[in-house]
Amino acid sequence: EAPAVLDDGGVVVNADGYTLALADGVSRWKASTGGGGPMATDGKRVFGFSTGLREGDPPGLFELDARDGHMRWRTALPLEVGDMYFSDDIRLVQQGSWLVASYEQTITALPLPPT
Repeated sequence: EAPAVLDDGGVVVNADGYTLALADGVSRWKASTGGGGPMATDGKRVFGFSTGLREGDPPGLFELDARDGHMRWRTALPLEVGDMYFSDDIRLVQQGSWLVASYEQTITALPLPPT
């Protein structure tokens, strides 16, 4: 997956259940998110897809503070993702005050809380 690029040039990626922020080859922060798939950002907030934090958790979407990786919220999605899924099948787009996610034939649009 392509990294999300922050306003200050840092990048954020999902890797093995964690979301990582890097800048100039140095790790800024690492958050346990269950992340696995695409990322989106408005430059100050980071949005991602989560396969779950614990066994049996439903997939969901989350928002992190780009400065420190603090999880602001996570919400379950009305879909099932099996043990085997392709992150290429997940789409995540942030535009204005909306976050839109799609997987297979399910599309979910969430209004974002103000920053």
